[in-house]
Amino acid sequence: MLQKTWLVLTLSALVLLIAAGAISAQDLSGVDPSGVTITYWHQYSGGPTQEIMGQLVEEFNATNEWGITVEANFQGNYGEIEQAMSGAILNRELPNLVAAYANAAANWNNEGVVVNINQYYDDAAWGFSEDDAASLNQGILNVGIAAGTRVVWPNQISAQLLFFNLTMAEELGFAGAPSTLAEFREIACAAAAHTGPNGEDIQGFPFAGGSSEMESFIIAHGGDIYDHETGLYTFNTPEVVAALSFVKALYEDGCGYFYDQRYQNTGDFALYLNPMALSSTAGAPFVINDIRTSVENGGVDLDWVITTMPPVEAGGERAAQVFVPSISILVSTPEEQLASWLFLKFLAQAESQVIWASNTGYFPTQTGLSDSLTIDTFRNEALFPFFQQANAILSDSAVRIYSGPPVASFSPVRGLLGEAYSDVTLNGRDPAEVAEELELAANELVDELDN
Repeated sequence: MLQKTWLVLTLSALVLLIAAGAISAQDLSGVDPSGVTITYWHQYSGGPTQEIMGQLVEEFNATNEWGITVEANFQGNYGEIEQAMSGAILNRELPNLVAAYANAAANWNNEGVVVNINQYYDDAAWGFSEDDAASLNQGILNVGIAAGTRVVWPNQISAQLLFFNLTMAEELGFAGAPSTLAEFREIACAAAAHTGPNGEDIQGFPFAGGSSEMESFIIAHGGDIYDHETGLYTFNTPEVVAALSFVKALYEDGCGYFYDQRYQNTGDFALYLNPMALSSTAGAPFVINDIRTSVENGGVDLDWVITTMPPVEAGGERAAQVFVPSISILVSTPEEQLASWLFLKFLAQAESQVIWASNTGYFPTQTGLSDSLTIDTFRNEALFPFFQQANAILSDSAVRIYSGPPVASFSPVRGLLGEAYSDVTLNGRDPAEVAEELELAANELVDELDN
């Protein structure tokens, strides 16, 4: 009991100190970040992401007018970073910047250690001008807002979109990607009844069975899973029930299949064994390589595209689910917090975004870079046309940008949503009952973790 009491007192004292620091940081007119050194805990363990982030850190350190120094330290994967943050909060030894998904940052915000980035973003002297802000992808940036606080700044953007086999579609008698969910179903069912050019057993839609895929079906039906005003989950709605019913029917009618191996959905896609797969755009380079290897071994050189899941009705609103590994600013001195913001602002400028996107394949936070992002700037030229297709979707103001809610409860709720997906398919349960139970269970976690 003594240890628990000490922990509560320690965290309470920390929150008071943090609150005082956050209040003083609101007035930035007298804050001078000159000569400040800040620490950035990142998750980049190798490859182009580590290389390019290292280059950007070096450029910022060498060129920023305030003499700010960023010390970038690899701190493990996201789970390891969350463990390290738990210790850092207890010991009051926080980094200045830390890699985070918004739901993890929302949890730290509940502990009082996350800075509201809006105070810098909106500042007349240190923030973005009106013209510069207009070039930013607000749909993606707003993913980082939790209960009015901008807890993260996105920096590694990918999207869950539909990889679609145009060659197979034509062979099945369809002209292009589906424009409605009804056409999506027709194509999946036609493929499941089809035999490949060499006698292959073609299958329908590959079910991943997880939360992200179920969320994509929900937003394609025009639904959502969370009410940001009330702070409650909204699973018991006609749109969610319709989405659960759609995947249930797809499975029970033999038009979809569950696979055994990780990434088999796109692996089968590359081998011409299914007509389409929902996948993160981060997987596109692997699909390109898998198709190339298949062709070298006598497989089909398929023509394919990346597009959105179709809406319910032709011409309806399209939606795209984004994944936004991000960066949080943590409470420190006013000078260190401002220096941290200036580094994030540097990462968000057009020149940095072109370097980042061209070399990593992740999407920029700016929408007007199509003239700067060309095949000549891309490290992986084969990826460029697919990057263009997906980036055009994310930059289209008519496309609804969706991401899971930035709240602490969302991590366990993702598990519940994955179970619901299995319940209506593998377990044959009634979608309406599953949706009702899911909403009740999810909102119990809100009471436990968010309030």
